[in-house]
Amino acid sequence: MFKMIALYKEMDDPSFEDFYRNEFLPKLLRVPGVVKVRVNRLVSTGISSEKYALLAETYYESAEAMEAAMKRPEAAEITKMILEKAAGSISIYFAPDEEVYTK
Repeated sequence: MFKMIALYKEMDDPSFEDFYRNEFLPKLLRVPGVVKVRVNRLVSTGISSEKYALLAETYYESAEAMEAAMKRPEAAEITKMILEKAAGSISIYFAPDEEVYTK
């Protein structure tokens, strides 16, 4: 598996979470190649100067599957949507989904 990780800073827009969960996520999940999306609400420890509100992980079968999905018109549409709504508040990273270490 391969994933795209998005970190969203806290925003002054109270409508963002409703937009994210009710408009953006349903469209993202309809993009061919998207396997699942995991969203976590973040709680600050007070240690970091950055204040993030959400961490979202979008999963794909492989890096190639993600690249193919990102070339689709649906992906272009939702990328535009999220960048307009969260401009300056989003950081994106890519990573292989690696082993989980357990006790």
